[in-house]
Amino acid sequence: IERSYLHEDVGNTLETFYEGRTDDVAVELARHFTISGLDVKAAHYHRRAGELAAARYAHDEAIQHFTAALALTPTSDLAVRCQLLFAREAVYNWQGKRAAQSDDLAALAELAAALNNRRAHAEVCLRRANHARLTGDYQAAQTQALEAAMLAEQAGDSSVEAQGYALLNERLAPHIAVLEGGYSIEQALPYVNVGIILAMAGLDYSHVREPDYDPADFRQPPEITRAVAEETERVMKLWKNRAGLKANLIGSARYVKRRKAVYYDTDGISEQQEETVRVCDDCGGLVMIESSADTGRRIFAVILPGRCCPVCRQNGEMFFERTNRGKYDRVYFQDRERDLFLTK
Repeated sequence: IERSYLHEDVGNTLETFYEGRTDDVAVELARHFTISGLDVKAAHYHRRAGELAAARYAHDEAIQHFTAALALTPTSDLAVRCQLLFAREAVYNWQGKRAAQSDDLAALAELAAALNNRRAHAEVCLRRANHARLTGDYQAAQTQALEAAMLAEQAGDSSVEAQGYALLNERLAPHIAVLEGGYSIEQALPYVNVGIILAMAGLDYSHVREPDYDPADFRQPPEITRAVAEETERVMKLWKNRAGLKANLIGSARYVKRRKAVYYDTDGISEQQEETVRVCDDCGGLVMIESSADTGRRIFAVILPGRCCPVCRQNGEMFFERTNRGKYDRVYFQDRERDLFLTK
């Protein structure tokens, strides 16, 4: 016990003496606080010592410190354990120790799922893609890279998204890539495009990062979370009462109609649509659309829904058969259930 207190005193003295520059004695602090049984402080300094060792490529030393920090971190502290495993997995990657790296990636996948953290899950997928690429499992590399890019896009993590698409591009080895612009040009898209270009040129894309990126900027405020929960509850109430709402809105009508105007800004075309839907309790209902554009063209379309009932099918086929081109430029028939498209 006396020895434990002595090491605690030495550790506290070193912290005070090296205040603001404890990195210089991180290894010593980790040792003293480990012996004194102060697990939280010991884990902190083991982690810092591991980071410093990794930065100077002292890989074995980094592994020892990260492993010690993991041993001292409670299994309930999922977020910290996740960060430590990410750090250790990166060192295993540098060492080429693929079996140990694979074990850490499996543990990370479980932690990301337990944390329900999409950003962490995306990072795990990206690292698994890299591991698969290095071990020759190119199909798994493509699958994991695509999943990483999609998850990162949903989580707003541009660096993982860019590297995921770059890795996918490297594995696909295309002759040409279409780089998109549009409304995302000031967000992740430029970095995704840079990653793709570097991959196609055979250059290193692992350091592509969005400058000034801060995950805190993309955290959802609590009031928005509450608003989403309230709206979800309202929508669920409407869904549960859908039969009553339908009866009130439609009554005994056999067909319902609606009119809408559509403007196609890329071509400068204005369209007027009249949509007629057969009210049906057995399927989505037969849909008929009469459309006219300011270009002077007119069309009529008959659409049978998926899982179309016999009555809607019979009515739809009859309307298509009886509608002559006359005042229309085209008459269309689409059978979604049978994947059939006809025109006259």
